[in-house]
This record gives sequence, structure tokens and C-alpha cells, in this order.
Amino acid sequence: MKKATIVPKEHIADVWEDIKEYVENCAKYTYGRFTEQDILRDVLLKDQQLWVSFDTETGVFNNRSSGVPSSENVSYAFYRRTGL
Repeated sequence: MKKATIVPKEHIADVWEDIKEYVENCAKYTYGRFTEQDILRDVLLKDQQLWVSFDTETGVFNNRSSGVPSSENVSYAFYRRTGL
């Protein structure tokens, strides 16, 4: 069974090598807006969250089918939303 979870900022360095290739692949689809290093910087230093999925039985990351999204809380005049 797969489970998706946010990686706490203090644990991003622990999982980065395992997910780096997936983040590099995701960065391609930003068409130059972000590189893998931009994404790492933003999840470490800004109000962005890194999500990963993994197999709950083996503990192995399984992002080939689901990607490695990041999310960010965005404030508008009358409400806050989370953007992926």
C-alpha cells in the first residue's frame, strides 16, 4: 500500500539522495521556472512542503507513478489556499 506524507524540514536532508532524481525529473516540467536546486532551496528555506509517497510495507520510496510534489500556502485578500 502506498502512503503520501509531508517530509518535515529537519528530515529533508535524510531523504534527498533517495528522491533527487525524481525532483530533477519534476523540474523539467516547470519549463525553466525551477531547477532541482531551486526546489530544494524553497522546501528548506521558504514556506513550501515536500511530499513523498512510499510503500508502507517495505518503506521504499515509490515516486515513479506519483511524482514528488511540493506545496505552498498562498495568502489572498480574503482566504489562504494550498497550491501544488
